[in-house]
Amino acid sequence: MQPCRLSGFRRHTGVDRAQRSPPAVGVYKRKSIDQRTDQSLWDQCRCRDRARILLATAVHGIADCQLQRLQSVQNAAARLLTGLRRPEHITPILKSLHWLPIRQRVTYKLATLVHKCINGRAPEYLAEFCHPSVDRRPGMRSADSGKLHVPRTQTSFGDRSFAIAGPRTWNNLSEAIQDSSLSFLTFAKLLKSYLFV
Repeated sequence: MQPCRLSGFRRHTGVDRAQRSPPAVGVYKRKSIDQRTDQSLWDQCRCRDRARILLATAVHGIADCQLQRLQSVQNAAARLLTGLRRPEHITPILKSLHWLPIRQRVTYKLATLVHKCINGRAPEYLAEFCHPSVDRRPGMRSADSGKLHVPRTQTSFGDRSFAIAGPRTWNNLSEAIQDSSLSFLTFAKLLKSYLFV
């Protein structure tokens, strides 16, 4: 595996500018630089729907040790932004910046994408994976529970695809959030506050 080349990344996102900025530069200036960095890591990959799905599903099933590497990058960015020292706790800083931890961020991305699929705001090739669960016993309470059908897979690698990870993520949300009649902004706010807990 080749080492990462960060020189182009730093030049594109402004990380060098944030590191070179004097301590007199306020938190808000650093915050704007770092928000660009955070967006370039996650949200700028949205240039195409397929890239967004690939990113969310590729990170969805990775091992904890690899996920911890991504989390340490986010923690370093938050420390850079706020000037926090290494031994101090990072969780309150992430909450004050309104940044979800990486694992919850992936859940957030998948759940919002599923919400768009259910409401017809996503491409058709994605919406075909988000079908309501068909209960064989129609009189049961679970018949109209808002759950989605999760197909079976033979391998754990298949569990990482959007066809599986998306509906499974949706089914794991609380029933109050699974309301597909919510507007996207309301759903996103409820989901983010649910994942922050």
